[in-house]
Amino acid sequence: MKKYILSLSIIFLIMGCGPTEEQKEQLSTLVADWKETSVEAVDLSEEIGDKVFLLESKKEANEAPETIEINLDGESVTCEPEYLELASTVDTFIQSWQEKSNELDELTDRMLIGSWNSNDQETLEALDLELKQREVQIEQWKKELEELNNKCYLTGEMLVIQEQES
Repeated sequence: MKKYILSLSIIFLIMGCGPTEEQKEQLSTLVADWKETSVEAVDLSEEIGDKVFLLESKKEANEAPETIEINLDGESVTCEPEYLELASTVDTFIQSWQEKSNELDELTDRMLIGSWNSNDQETLEALDLELKQREVQIEQWKKELEELNNKCYLTGEMLVIQEQES
């Protein structure tokens, strides 16, 4: 009988250590928002990559994109290095984002098996904060890219016009 009570106690203890419904909902929302942010980051990286490719293609065709200069913080610079710097920044972010994504996966796994503790709650809150900060950062990068596109004459409408002229 003691073994039976001990077994039941352990089972209840394990079941009692699982996440609450509120924590499950928090994690579910975080996972959905995380995926959206991941897609935004990859899309941004691809868009920047497309601009870099366009500039490199023009350079190879002797259209000299390096002569397209912009005034950035009072300094005259060419477009290609600015796009490459932004691409590098976003790619570095994506690498660190993947590491955080692994943490989120581990947290989800622990939730599924009912092994939840106070450290997991702290991780959930930290990842939620990370998500909010990165969403703001991605929006800033989108604005930077738009400004750079305008300054370097690489906006969507201008690209169509340039291609038609070729």
